[in-house]
Amino acid sequence: MTRQAYKTISVLPMAGRERLIGRELSIEKAIRALWDALNGWRIETERVRAPDALNRILAQDVVAPADFPPFDRAAMDGYAVKAEDTFGASPTNPALLKVVGESRIGQWPGFEVHRGEAAYVDTGAPIPKGADAVVMVEYANRVSEEFVEVLSPVAVGENVSKRGEDVKAGSIALKRGAVVGPAELGLIHQLGLEEVEVFAKPKVAVFSVGDELVELFPDAPPGKIVDSNTPMISSVLRRWGADPVASEPVPDDVDAVKEALRRSLESCDAAVVCGGTSVGEKDVVPEAVDSLGPPGVVVRGLAIRPGRPTGLAVVVGKPVFLVPGFPAAAYLVTEFVVIRFLWMAMGHRDGPPRRTALARLSRKVPSHPGVTHFVRVSLRREGDELYADPITASGAGVLSSITRADGVVVVPPELEGYEAGERVWVYLM
Repeated sequence: MTRQAYKTISVLPMAGRERLIGRELSIEKAIRALWDALNGWRIETERVRAPDALNRILAQDVVAPADFPPFDRAAMDGYAVKAEDTFGASPTNPALLKVVGESRIGQWPGFEVHRGEAAYVDTGAPIPKGADAVVMVEYANRVSEEFVEVLSPVAVGENVSKRGEDVKAGSIALKRGAVVGPAELGLIHQLGLEEVEVFAKPKVAVFSVGDELVELFPDAPPGKIVDSNTPMISSVLRRWGADPVASEPVPDDVDAVKEALRRSLESCDAAVVCGGTSVGEKDVVPEAVDSLGPPGVVVRGLAIRPGRPTGLAVVVGKPVFLVPGFPAAAYLVTEFVVIRFLWMAMGHRDGPPRRTALARLSRKVPSHPGVTHFVRVSLRREGDELYADPITASGAGVLSSITRADGVVVVPPELEGYEAGERVWVYLM
């Protein structure tokens, strides 16, 4: 399918670059435009104790200071032997070997295994010098304190975990940008590292704009609306590793928005401003942003549904995300645009790793070419098949379309939707 032609682009001066206004850009192009306009903005890094690195993103490669395991060790309980002594062994023709010692886990064996000898070993215990294989205990018969019968042959290296098999000294054990999960945390400890370099949690200011908004329901007089977007957006940011700094709603006034944004960016790395981003009479946010100095608004309008009025800006050298006020759109733009950008700044080109499920669509999902659609779906299982049911009430302002959804199907811009019965990937909520 061919992409729909973009709208006419207006090019305004922007410190030697271009400002993309009046053109709906793909998420990829919009993020790239913002990144280029930031001209060197980076998320700071910090060193943390290894136990505190869980769920953080590595800012440097973790290089192994030594081999792990640090010695050849037994992969099974059994007898360390010279493999050639077992060739031809069978239950009817066992190889009789002299037991010269034992190697226990946590202890270093102070003896050597020669031809015709064996040593008992625990799983994980060092392989004694001279031995090159381990006979599993199931294939050995201890006939006395002094001798053991081997009932099956082993090859050189069999049932032996070699030194450096897991990680070689000097190799990259974990790459920059890796998320430190439980396994990664275990590896960091295994390597004996006390600290690692991680990206600092970006501090992101969050506030909503609108004369109709109040913070708490008990204080809401007739005609007012409780600001649900600020706590919702803050929770999304927190879930994905940022440090949100929420503020009370700001009225539809250029000077008020300007002052709130200026004050927020004094102590924060970025900002999310919710509402007032479209082209209505009270949509004053772009004007307020531009009044704080160039480059101001870099991108105004994304080729996504919902979330079309999204804007990306640079104020005092920091990224500012202009998010639509409709709750469902605000949620999805934060999840798939804001979070993606922040994770891109921490080494993840495609955003955070998300849990997915493969499901069959219960009905057709239409879409416009050139536009990325976020389709909210609920999941159900029939027998061995997982089905995705598109949620009917899925407008940009219907927050229940998010709470009732199990996940989101992202229809890429090169497609005109999906047919009923097609299997699609669902990003789980």
